[in-house]
This record gives sequence, structure tokens and C-alpha cells, in this order.
Amino acid sequence: MGKKGVILLLCLAGLWLPACAQDPEYVKLMTTKQSDFMRIIGDPDQEIRRLTLEIDQGGLPRPKLARAYLDRGKLYSFKKDMQFRAMSDFNTALELEPQLADAYYFRSVAWERRGEMPSALADLKRFLTLAPDDPDGPRRLKDMENRLGSAAMKKLEADLAASKEALPPADRSALESEREKVKKLEVELAALRARENKPAVQELKAKPESSQAESEKIKELEAQLAKVKELEAQLARQNEIKAQRAAQVSAERRVALVIGNAAYKESPLQNPVNDAEDMARSLNRYGFRVIKLLNATREGMKAAVREFGDQIKQGGVGLFFYAGHGLQVDGENYLVPVNANVQRKFEVGDECLKVSSILGAMEEAGNRLNIIILDACRDNPFRGFRGPGRGLAEMTAPRGSLLAYATAPGSVARDGDGRNGLYTAMLLRFMPTSGLTIEGLLKKVRVAVMEASRNQQVPWDASSLTGEFYFEP
Repeated sequence: MGKKGVILLLCLAGLWLPACAQDPEYVKLMTTKQSDFMRIIGDPDQEIRRLTLEIDQGGLPRPKLARAYLDRGKLYSFKKDMQFRAMSDFNTALELEPQLADAYYFRSVAWERRGEMPSALADLKRFLTLAPDDPDGPRRLKDMENRLGSAAMKKLEADLAASKEALPPADRSALESEREKVKKLEVELAALRARENKPAVQELKAKPESSQAESEKIKELEAQLAKVKELEAQLARQNEIKAQRAAQVSAERRVALVIGNAAYKESPLQNPVNDAEDMARSLNRYGFRVIKLLNATREGMKAAVREFGDQIKQGGVGLFFYAGHGLQVDGENYLVPVNANVQRKFEVGDECLKVSSILGAMEEAGNRLNIIILDACRDNPFRGFRGPGRGLAEMTAPRGSLLAYATAPGSVARDGDGRNGLYTAMLLRFMPTSGLTIEGLLKKVRVAVMEASRNQQVPWDASSLTGEFYFEP
């Protein structure tokens, strides 16, 4: 048996049967990864409590603290209702120790359980790089291929490679390029065929080698032309679909509330105002009527939410974007105005804006679709108190809505070094991609952010959408 333990055997032996029975799919995924830390555990719940106490007391060196988060995440993984906590612990372990190979392995399993196969494969590839001699890596890669099938696995590999490349050109540019290629081939082919109709063609036919060369050239050009024509037809069909989507977009009302808070007295931020400015400009291009606030007070934010709620009651799509400080207290998420003055935990509700109030405005509006994007997972900025939770807490997306976080619940996103924060920069990069659904966009953003942050920041989303949405049809 491998050096990393007997998770599956514990389940089969009944040492933790109730937890395993809650989620047998996880057991199936874990059959190729044994963890020897499980050998000594008699009561997993008691071990979770022990690790939590160890983490909360502090004082551990970074490697040991990272290992504690990883071990607790493994234990949470067996509880179906604790998956977000498991993912949060894996993320924190990697923030503390970016080279902790096992954290990538177990997070890969967690991604696969969510159906996020590009992220699962990206983490597994990182594990294989960090632990090339660990036999569990190749075994899990083979298991993944067996589950998906070789064709799907190849496509996944290609998609992962493509997501690391620069944004491809727009369909319109590609179509124009293909049309130019068609024109050149048609001219060349017409010239060759015209020669056959001239008296000189008899001379060519009298020379077998010349005549054969001409025929071969014509066949080659015809084959190229047929291939390019088919590509042009495909692109034309895509443009037809794009035109239909564009007509739908132009007929549908789109409203966005964009807030960027940076000028805090304590812990000021570099990027949020730029993030909000650039996001508002982009959303305008995609047909949104934008309500924009920069360095807003709580009163200003509340008034803007009311206006936003009134606007989306008229139907269509609503989008809320926030960049700035955010925090969680007792499982409730808050956005921090620039004038917030919080000295005690009980003051947070009076000084900050509940995210649930924005969700409430959306639910009350009853419009077709709502999107909430929070680049707000910076850590608690107040010195007067320190809440128990890092970053933001997990929320449930109301019906017909999508929630997108800059990083996983319970984790912290960092302010960027350039004009924009990392998460917003990737959103702005991929939003112009034609024909990309919002879900597809967020997957590309996730992979790009993970790549750029060396897997230390993992964007997260939750969706209850029943229809499709495109920024660029």
C-alpha cells in the first residue's frame, strides 16, 4: 500500500462509515490516493476539532500550519455539506506553502467533484510536476482518462493549453482573413484554368511532364479552396448565430451597478477605482446602462442599490460589480464603504453594507437574470477587531442568478501590482470573446488566475442560471 494511508480502507472497515456513506462518489475518486495520516485517526470529528484548535491558537511555523489546513481539508472532504470548507482549507494551505504537492492533489479531486475538469486537470498537472516520483499522480491521471474517455481527455488537455495562450482574435477578424485567403486562391486557380483554354494548352499537353504538373497544381489548389470554403461556411454560420444573439441583446434591457472603493483610512487599496472605471467602460460597450460609484460611502451605496433595484424591476439582466474591501462576520458577508468606522464586531452591521441586501433587491425585482461579481475578498481591514473568518463566506445563488468571487470562500484575494486586480484584469481580458457564455467565461478566468498566481488564488462561482448570457454575442 502507498505511503499516504488508507482512506478507502477506513471506509470499508467501518471506521468512518457514516461520513463515507454520505458521499460515495468521493470514495470512488480517492481510491488511488491513500493518506497515512488517516491511519492514526480514531474519530475524524475529534481530529477536525483538534486541528481547528491548533490552527486558531496560532504560533505554528508556516509549513506545519499549511499541513494542518491540508489535513483538516482532507477530513472535511468526506462530508458532503463541508465541501466549501475543504476547498477553503486546501487554498489556505497553498497560500502558506505554494509547493505543497498533496494540496494540489486533493484540491484536484475537489474540483472534479464539482465537475470543473479544467481546474482539476491543472491542479493534477501541478502535483505531477512537484511530485514526479509519487505513483498516485500517474494513476489518478489514468483514472481520469478512463472516466472521461480518451477523446474527452485530449480535448481537455487542448483546452487547458489554449487557456494559457493569449486571447484569440475575434471571429470577425478571422472571417476577413479567411475571405482574403479564398480570394487569392480563386485568382490563382482561375489563372491556371484560363491557360487550359488558350491555344498554348496544346503545347503543354504535348509535354506530358508539364501537363501533369499543371494538373497536379490545379488539384492541389482545388483541395485548398474546398477546405477554406468549408471554413468560411462554418464562420458564416457562426456569424448568423452571433447576429441572432446580438438582436436578442439589443432588445433586452441591461443594467449594471459598479462600485470601486479604494480610499480607505485604514488599509487603502490600489486597484478598485481602476477596476470599476474599466469595468463600467466595458459594460457600456456591451449594452449596459451603468450606475457607477467610486470611493462610496454607506449612504451612497444604499441609495445606489435602491436605484439599481428599481431599474431591474423593469426586466432584463442585472449585474452588480464590486471591487474593494469585503469581510464576513458570523457567516454574513459585508462590503466596506470608505467611511466605515468599525471598532467592534457588533458595529459591522451599522457601518457596512450586507451583500444579502443586494441579493434581496434582485430577488424582489424578479427579472430574468442577475450576475453578482465580487472582487472583494481582501482581508478584514479594521484594526479594532478581527473576525473569525477570512475573506468572504459562501453564499447560495438565488434562482436565476450567478455569484462570482475573486477567490474561494474563506480565502483572500490580493490587490494587483498593475492597473487592475488580477481577477478583474482576467475578466476584462476574456469578456470580448465572442459566443462565450458567462459560465464559460468564468472557467477561462479561473484557469488564467490560477496560472498567474501559481495556484494561490482560485476564483469561485455558484450558479442557479437557467438561461444563457453572453457579454459579446
